[in-house]
Amino acid sequence: MFLDVWREKRIKRNLEEAIKSYSGANPPSGIKRVGLLVDATAAIDVEALSSQINELQQRWNVTTLCYVRSVNKNEFHATSTFDKTAINWYGELSNAEVDFFLSQHYDLLVNYYTKARTILQYVTAKASADFKVGFPVLEKYHLNDLTIDTKPENMGVFCTELKNYLKILKRID
Repeated sequence: MFLDVWREKRIKRNLEEAIKSYSGANPPSGIKRVGLLVDATAAIDVEALSSQINELQQRWNVTTLCYVRSVNKNEFHATSTFDKTAINWYGELSNAEVDFFLSQHYDLLVNYYTKARTILQYVTAKASADFKVGFPVLEKYHLNDLTIDTKPENMGVFCTELKNYLKILKRID
């Protein structure tokens, strides 16, 4: 219990440092690489979401990372998954799948979560992306360059709005 509180405080401190280093959205350019960060603890069909994101533009390369309550080594996951043990007691990331996700540079990062989980916010802040999109999360940290106010269950609405805004911002054709 005490160690979980310690870990949470360290993550928040590291999160605030990562937020300070973020310079904001970069100028418009074509989107080729998309990162998708999903809270799989909610009832979300990750494969359907990934395919809908990929249908926005056919030439996108989508990399998906899902947060789950606990990773079962015997269970097969079609996407990369992580849990709270991906961050050590010092608030540093120590998971190969998260490290791989963060080592990539994304033209667009889609944060598909509404609950303010510190670990998800930390991964969002650490991710290298030109443009970050997600839901409005009621927390003091504003990590997204664009927020789309809808329910996560409405994947179609989210993807349609995302496509409309990306067209307006001249990020896609």
